[in-house]
Amino acid sequence: MNDYPNNSPRRPIIHKMSRNMFDHDYCSVCSYMVTLRKSELLPLLSSLTGNVDKLGERIDDVPTDLGNIVVKACELFVARNPKVKVHYKVIMPDHAHIIFKVVERLSFSFKWHLARFKQTCTTLLWDLYPEYRHKDIPLFVRDADNHKIMFSETQMRRWEFYISDNPRRALMRRTLKECFQRDMIVDRFGNGWNVYGNKNLLVYPEKVVVRFTSKRTMSENVEYLDWCRKMASVGAVLVSPFIHAEERRVYKDGMQNGWRMIRVVECPFGPRAHPAKTEFNYCATGNLLFFSLKQEVPVSPRKGPLPRDVCKELNLLAERIARSSFRL
Repeated sequence: MNDYPNNSPRRPIIHKMSRNMFDHDYCSVCSYMVTLRKSELLPLLSSLTGNVDKLGERIDDVPTDLGNIVVKACELFVARNPKVKVHYKVIMPDHAHIIFKVVERLSFSFKWHLARFKQTCTTLLWDLYPEYRHKDIPLFVRDADNHKIMFSETQMRRWEFYISDNPRRALMRRTLKECFQRDMIVDRFGNGWNVYGNKNLLVYPEKVVVRFTSKRTMSENVEYLDWCRKMASVGAVLVSPFIHAEERRVYKDGMQNGWRMIRVVECPFGPRAHPAKTEFNYCATGNLLFFSLKQEVPVSPRKGPLPRDVCKELNLLAERIARSSFRL
């Protein structure tokens, strides 16, 4: 038996079951959305071109020489494996998303085929740039890929649409950094909150709490929310968790009219997470900030309505933000 060093590309492949679905048959017919991360010591896989200031303009990912290696590897993979198709791919500067579609039952696990694909990418890289062979640098980081199993065409189309929009989101985050800041705000007592978006909204002196409450009559609530709209139209920052249906209408009006808003949420976004498409696009205008009540990122998103005690905490935090003076 051969003894291979831990960093050798020729050592036997040991699958990490933490990335696998234990009860899934990896030889069965289904689709996989695979994400592969480029080795940090290599140049970029692609460049992003387009104008993010023009709404609806397409942002293209233009492969570099290394990106073209991935394209060629996909062509070789399909030629060698007629049971697996490359349905869709997006080559980002530092990673690649590829949707593989298994059309017939496989003799070997899909993970085995994926390992062969990654090895092909590295072989093509080393043939083109021998210096990386001597340094033992693969194209994609070893043991760092992850995949999502898709059992239906609908699920596959949703992920295809999501990754097709990746270049636009990435270019927006890079060219409009001030609008997509992740930071920790700490007060003089040592309390900290995570924020995402344009944190300069906190500095604005005129902040208004949007609140629909049972302490007012219906007519008083309507009058108050109309006043909030008028204040926002002249530049005030609206602050609220936007829980009640009437509050959400104000939030929707705000995104349609370009108002400044701070949305108080229960938990922060994870390191690679971001708001949904509509809110993400609105962040690009610099008029939105997410301010989280808690510091811990949830393991899984909460399902159903927020508990009453959490709603109270969110509303109290909104009032505190509105009356506080921040210095960044």
